Amino acid sequence: MAACVYCRQRKGKRACPALHGAICAVCCGTHRGSAIACPADCVYFLPGEAYQQERAGRHFLLARQPLHERLAREHGDRALVLLNLLDFACYGYAAQRANVGDQEVLAGLEDVRGRLSPLTVPAAAPLACAQHVWGVVEAWLKREPHDRERLRAVLDEVIAFGREWAGRELVGRQFVAGLAGMVEAHAPEQAEALRAKPEEQSRIILPTEAAKR
Repeated sequence: MAACVYCRQRKGKRACPALHGAICAVCCGTHRGSAIACPADCVYFLPGEAYQQERAGRHFLLARQPLHERLAREHGDRALVLLNLLDFACYGYAAQRANVGDQEVLAGLEDVRGRLSPLTVPAAAPLACAQHVWGVVEAWLKREPHDRERLRAVLDEVIAFGREWAGRELVGRQFVAGLAGMVEAHAPEQAEALRAKPEEQSRIILPTEAAKR
């Protein structure tokens, strides 16, 4: 039996379509959907992905608590509404596409942050993620133009946290999986709506908004 195509130590007992070889159960369970870009039709991916994503969501929310507290302290509770807006925008994008990685999402957020700066010219061919998130942000700012400066500050914090969470090389889906697990656990109705009709992003009621109504 061949050695695991990932660790080269244990025996590879599962066919891995992403790595084109046999992978051991430990590496499959540990790295699928994160360091390994698994195709959606892999027989091991979907059952394991649900569990891994739920677990990642718990860790993600816990790790992001200091960011929540800092945003509220420095920019007010309104900053948390904008944080939810960005969470849903990124989730809505990733939920409709297979194997969206951290690099794609964080590059999209950086593009949007640049558009909010008066000194930055948007890229000639912006990323699909940037286009999606910018559509959500632009629609929001048309209704709430006073949020522009605060949104820049929130984006700075989200991007910094995302890069730290994803790791230096931005390889895999650690940030995307953690965000998805958090959104689906704490805002299941909004998550379901975004999976079904991502174009209705701008009409999704944020949990923080709903609490104030």
